[in-house]
Amino acid sequence: MSSISAQGVVERASAELTKRINGLGLRTSKHHGSGKTSVMERVTNVFCGGSGSVAYMNLQSANNANATPEKPSRSAAQTINNVPAGNNKERLNNVTPSRTRISRNRMKLAVPLASGGTGGYMPPTTWEQLMQDDNFLGRFFLYFNATERRTLAQVCTRWRDVLYARPRLWTGLVPVVRCREARAMQPSARTRLYASLVRRGFDSLVLLGATDEDIPELTRGFPLAQRYVHSLSLRCCAITDRGLEALLDHLQVNLVRLLFAAYRCSKFSVYNLINVFIFVLVHSLPNLTVLSLSGCSKVTDDGVELIAENLPRLRSLDLSWCSRITDAALEYIACDLNNLEELTLDRCVHITDIGVGYISTMVSLSALFLRWCSQLRDFGLQHLCVMRSLQVLSVAGCPLLTSSGLSSLIQLRHLHELELTNCPGTSRELFDYLREHLPRCLIIE
Repeated sequence: MSSISAQGVVERASAELTKRINGLGLRTSKHHGSGKTSVMERVTNVFCGGSGSVAYMNLQSANNANATPEKPSRSAAQTINNVPAGNNKERLNNVTPSRTRISRNRMKLAVPLASGGTGGYMPPTTWEQLMQDDNFLGRFFLYFNATERRTLAQVCTRWRDVLYARPRLWTGLVPVVRCREARAMQPSARTRLYASLVRRGFDSLVLLGATDEDIPELTRGFPLAQRYVHSLSLRCCAITDRGLEALLDHLQVNLVRLLFAAYRCSKFSVYNLINVFIFVLVHSLPNLTVLSLSGCSKVTDDGVELIAENLPRLRSLDLSWCSRITDAALEYIACDLNNLEELTLDRCVHITDIGVGYISTMVSLSALFLRWCSQLRDFGLQHLCVMRSLQVLSVAGCPLLTSSGLSSLIQLRHLHELELTNCPGTSRELFDYLREHLPRCLIIE
């Protein structure tokens, strides 16, 4: 979803507030005595709690006890609360629509918070207090998605603090540090940036365009990374083996996911990643559960052997575009990685049916990707048919597979997804045959 402007978010927030608060009056008059709960009442309970709605009703009556609630408008927050009872139709014609303005600076009001202080919780009685009430804002921000909350955090420092103090509001987002832009920032600004990541509870980090020069700045400015960062992804970077070693040494305590994206950028020096660095990696990060070496073309069977022997907790391994590995590497994986659940071998052109035979002995493997493995034949598929735990399989782009070999995959009764795109051996009759015998499996043509 595309980002929205700060003005748009504030206008939406103002309209939503007016709609909810004006509608509170309808709850007592229109739904009084009814056993059913109205939609507006449920919204009120979400904002204020079961008994808190009375407190927010006081805000309505504080403006004018005789005000007659009208149908709320989403387009603008109107000052209808100040219109006395009587000939409302005539008086409303003189009402000038206005929007509630929110100061970007923190308003110095003594607003007791629901989560702290002494003497109990005191409900807000003015719009200014409502806009800074911790109890109200914590519920109100739930009506926006994580992307919109990025803009809401820029409205004022109070909103920022409330949002940053609730990590669950940032679920689904992964912070990306654009290292080129970070280099131009003052050290204090970088420190504040990293501190904001900790406050929001992020445990994943993406470094975009990093170089060896950025690593010391990261370790100094983000010392808490070794405690909070569990997943690290490097994209379009130009880090040497020495820089990677320094970075992993800083993050080694809790890091369990390490992802490379070498193939995304032809100038990425991790193409020169060698088995010496693999040795450092496996001894620095013994707790890794997810490892992606996608595009690291200098990794050999010896490097995979080091991984298999020293990272027994691995659940996901991506060796796509590692063109030097052979069937021997798959033998190491099958023998030592007993907890592996997902294996990606796309574009590993030296893998044959023998290597697939090794993989077929892995009882925990549930997802296997063999896209564009040019030496894979029907005999290799026969090996896969004995894997009862396999749920996701991709043999897209494998040129030597025939219709006869692919039809044997109906033996995989537990299969949930089967990708056969760009396979010359497929046909309409084959797809119909597979769907007939695998009714619960998604066949991707």
